[in-house]
Amino acid sequence: MKRRAVLALITVGCCLFLAFLMWKGLGKQAMMGEVKATPWSNDPLNDPTYRAREKFIIDMIALNGSRPYNSEELEFLRQLAQMKEGDCLWRDHRGDAIYLLSWSPDPEQRKEAYHFAIDGLKDPCWYIRALSIKALARLKAKNAIPSILPLLNDTHPEVRNRPRKPCSN
Repeated sequence: MKRRAVLALITVGCCLFLAFLMWKGLGKQAMMGEVKATPWSNDPLNDPTYRAREKFIIDMIALNGSRPYNSEELEFLRQLAQMKEGDCLWRDHRGDAIYLLSWSPDPEQRKEAYHFAIDGLKDPCWYIRALSIKALARLKAKNAIPSILPLLNDTHPEVRNRPRKPCSN
């Protein structure tokens, strides 16, 4: 009987502790926290536009493909997926947007993701080529195989090795 009381007390204590952590916002918010500026003057995180884009991408990652993107989110992802050189770290945002578009459960949005990913296979930046392959794998786009095959001889190992196994949804 005494043992059950101790177990019940420990269980209640753990539940209260977890409730406290959730109340304080520890956990998900700690992992996906605010994108903050740094003390280094040349760091892109000091650019408010870059930080806003980065926060948007983090928010979209947190959705984890749970719903289709709304019109504003979709339009911003389109803009990011079409970014070209000259913008602050355009490579990161373009590659991430192409991959994020492939997460949508909406068939029309997935079709659009396919076209951005096919275009990304020809990009001069290896990061965008690698994420485009990853997006096509997530889309299970078997008809993209002829476009992907030439990248088996890509100069960058991250592109050649992407992905080694099929992505799961």
